[in-house]
Amino acid sequence: AYEEEDAERLGLAVVEMPECPVPYSEEEIEIWQDRLSELEANMMVSDEDEGDDDAYASMLTRITDPAEMARIHEAWDAPADQRIIAANAGAGGSEIVVFGKHTQRLSPASWLFDEVINVYMFLLQERDDELRRQDPTRKPSHFFNSYFFEKMFEPDGRNRYDYSQIKRWSRKIKSTTPKGDVFELDKMFIPVNISNSHWTLAVAFVKEKKFVYYDSMGGSGRDYIAGLKQYFKDEAKAKGKANWETIVDDWEVVLGSRNTPQQSNGSDCGVFTSTTANYLAQDLELRFSSLDADNFRRRMTLELLELQLL
Repeated sequence: AYEEEDAERLGLAVVEMPECPVPYSEEEIEIWQDRLSELEANMMVSDEDEGDDDAYASMLTRITDPAEMARIHEAWDAPADQRIIAANAGAGGSEIVVFGKHTQRLSPASWLFDEVINVYMFLLQERDDELRRQDPTRKPSHFFNSYFFEKMFEPDGRNRYDYSQIKRWSRKIKSTTPKGDVFELDKMFIPVNISNSHWTLAVAFVKEKKFVYYDSMGGSGRDYIAGLKQYFKDEAKAKGKANWETIVDDWEVVLGSRNTPQQSNGSDCGVFTSTTANYLAQDLELRFSSLDADNFRRRMTLELLELQLL
């Protein structure tokens, strides 16, 4: 804006503007300012990341095609008992069926069911397996389903760590040499269903020797990381590895915080959990925000309908 003397020098008229009513409360303005700051922070690009710009652009591509939007809304509006898709994404390759009641929850402002999260983890696993077929030297990652921590912590309602409930789960890892060796992975991903009220993500960056918890509402996840760390110790003992008692003691632990993308409502946690896993599986920084959540919902809907990641 020009000062009054600048306006006179330039020959501009100085107009007294009437006071306009403010359409938003101070609290609403503050919320939007926080969201914009979050978006700007997540869009910061360093020189060394410029080569990944295509990958980031692809992840944030808006779904606008009329035919695709029609398919998305058809899935969101499907009757609750309508069978939408089925995938061999369950334990031992068993079938998980996604019904209308599940795809309805992919619409905005809805909490996601286990079926959607677990089929999405299956699709991430399928992509990782395909990338390894293309490049056999690539370190594999593994994507467990949402029942991993439920079995670990809640056997028979005792609510405490119990390795015996999950000791066979590593047998599902067929990609390592030897098979079932969690220490030969690049990363291990585990979605966390907290009492059917919140979704988070625990990741073991095995190659980097690091455990990280991602919570889009800022929770620390201390108990889940402690359980995951103990699981690795018990796996080391079961596999006869030397120094199993201290094998992960020097691994870095990063608890959940608000330094990762945060949701702006009470329903987008499942979308953030799935999207975070997708980004990390591609070795991408988490450059997205709550402003992208609705588009990610559309994207996830198409991916489930096609049973293939975009």
